[in-house]
Amino acid sequence: MIEIATQSVSYENCNFESLKEPGLGLFDSDYFDFVISLLVVQHIDPSAALLYVGELFRILKPGGVLVLQIPHAPDWTPKGIRLRLVRSLPDSIRRALRKASNRPETMLMYGMKESRLLNIAAENGATCASVERTLTNGWQDRQYIFKRFS
Repeated sequence: MIEIATQSVSYENCNFESLKEPGLGLFDSDYFDFVISLLVVQHIDPSAALLYVGELFRILKPGGVLVLQIPHAPDWTPKGIRLRLVRSLPDSIRRALRKASNRPETMLMYGMKESRLLNIAAENGATCASVERTLTNGWQDRQYIFKRFS
């Protein structure tokens, strides 16, 4: 993916990095004025996602802005209810159902409760300037704009 990204961007001051260990330790604290994460955190195991969200705030300068998209939870539409039911099954049963229905493996998705995210922001000296709530593909989706004040 790094190779493809590098080939598709021609800006001299744009770099792509591959993380060798958990966290964003390759970046200093208070480093970026603007950070954006869309369609990323939802594919990280929930325990690690908490670490990365905290890291996004850590690398943001005071006065900086973080745009973060992450689903809240499956919604209550028929598709969302099906997601909730299937997600409650043990992994072995989910895999067997996929195989029996001849459906390919899909990328796992996880949500993060809005209240949990707002607490992480506050713990890291940030406040939510706005949140856009939408329903997307069976999920209650959220796009937040945070401003770090300290």
